[in-house]
Amino acid sequence: MKWKLRDRISEKDTELFKYYPEIIARALFHRGIRTIEEAKKYFEPKYEEDLHDPFLMTDMMKATLRIISAINNKERIVIYGDYDCDGIPASAILHNFFKKIGFNNFEVYIPHRHNEGYGMNIGAVNELCSRGADIFITVDCGVTDIEAIDEANSLGADVIVTDHHEPKEILPKAFAVVDPKRVGDKYPCKMLSGSGVAFKLVQALLIIGNFEVREGWEKWLLDMAGLGTIADMVPLQGENRTIAKFGLSVLRKTKRPGLQKLYENMRIVPHHITEEDIGFSIAPRINAAGRMGVPSVAFTFVSSMDNKEASSAYEYLENKNIERKNLVTEVMKEALNIVDKISHKNILFVGKEGWNPGILGLVAGKLSDEFGKTVFVWGGEGETLKGSCRSDGSISLVKLMSTVPSEIFVDFGGHHLAGGFSLSKNSVFGAGDILEGAYMEIADEKIDEELAIDEKIRPDDVSWKIFDAMEKMAPFGVSNTRPVFLFEHVEIYSVKKFGKKSDHFQIEILKDEGGTISAYDFFIDENSFPNVSLRPGKFIDLVATIEKNNFGRSPNLRLKIVDIHPVK
Repeated sequence: MKWKLRDRISEKDTELFKYYPEIIARALFHRGIRTIEEAKKYFEPKYEEDLHDPFLMTDMMKATLRIISAINNKERIVIYGDYDCDGIPASAILHNFFKKIGFNNFEVYIPHRHNEGYGMNIGAVNELCSRGADIFITVDCGVTDIEAIDEANSLGADVIVTDHHEPKEILPKAFAVVDPKRVGDKYPCKMLSGSGVAFKLVQALLIIGNFEVREGWEKWLLDMAGLGTIADMVPLQGENRTIAKFGLSVLRKTKRPGLQKLYENMRIVPHHITEEDIGFSIAPRINAAGRMGVPSVAFTFVSSMDNKEASSAYEYLENKNIERKNLVTEVMKEALNIVDKISHKNILFVGKEGWNPGILGLVAGKLSDEFGKTVFVWGGEGETLKGSCRSDGSISLVKLMSTVPSEIFVDFGGHHLAGGFSLSKNSVFGAGDILEGAYMEIADEKIDEELAIDEKIRPDDVSWKIFDAMEKMAPFGVSNTRPVFLFEHVEIYSVKKFGKKSDHFQIEILKDEGGTISAYDFFIDENSFPNVSLRPGKFIDLVATIEKNNFGRSPNLRLKIVDIHPVK
């Protein structure tokens, strides 16, 4: 990957230098923070000031009035969710709201990923209407489910869509469609998560509904809104950053027994929870239920206030997560054998009937990271097979899939870096060559991806002062990345592998004034970086982030490897 050192910003460019260390001032500037007022909002968002009026969203008032009418008339409400770590928390938000106001004539429905697929489906709509559903509220889905919503309408049920995905040209004929990405919608934050939209709906209900709920109670729902916002990797700017930051604060004080059990078992110190704990510990377990089993158990895990029920749900998620890891390892071995025969190609198209579709995105990501190429992985059973794809960043997956003949894919979707697709069994055998040809067609449109580096520093510059100032920039994520540093011409003192399977790698680099600092990464080795010799005494150019290492007798600072190049 190419590197690009961000432009050097000085005092004449921004007033931030008067109030913050140079490194932090530059990092803020490059993340769109230019004034002291913006910096204050960034570091210390205020709940009352920095969340937008929910009624700025198209159809929010219409949706809110219909739900209040349903509550007053004791109509049967179905919360129709999604099976991932945005849809599950979004469902919990509405569940908690109804429970809080004492309304019990509702149920939560989470579709089975493999049996039903994403979004509303006609079979589920029929079943739920036969059980008396009067109104559906979708969360994190629905905006493209035209047929299923038509079916609900034909059965006499109203549908209120709350979603954050891109709508198609024609909207479903729902009673209300609440989605900040709707054409013409004036809501300022277009990139809310599904759980963020659900939270805004509850805000709206509490503003105009005559419920006996103390003012500000909804802040306790920010744990779920923050969880979904961080897990779904929406840009952590503006309102999303506010939701994520307050969400982490609530997660640190959670009263949800399922989360408490997870913290205990994962040895997470509650008041130290970060976005990384969500990414590496919480979200994978919630997603494991959808990938490997029954996703409704994940909903029970976050929503139940019964200790025994929540603990049982946690154990289920833990077991499914272990299954998921083992299955990914198994499929990766098979996939690598296939890749060996096609590694010369620009597009790696691999698959096998029977591979679990729920883990194919993980496999595609690992293969793309390992080979630095765009990867398509397919699996499943029956006449229509499912798959996931990941780009190496050099081409747009949507552009690539749109270039192939229409008969290849039954369906596809996604964005620049990640996507999903389905194709008939008959199309599998020629699809790899066709994708390779499509790649050659758009090769001149390749995106020349560059790694943006915030600052060039020396190992001796790494200090607790810089680290503590950087941590105030958290939570980190999309559009608010952790600052990245270049360490030029540094000497390797020692190297070692670590981990149960010795599949992680660490180097010690010498400081100018004596001593060393460690740099590490997971699932890499001495051969992971082209044309680089990672041996003691060799010099390298290292790009890394700074993080705190809590292992050992006392915390210390270390570097997390992002990339390594040979010395120029």
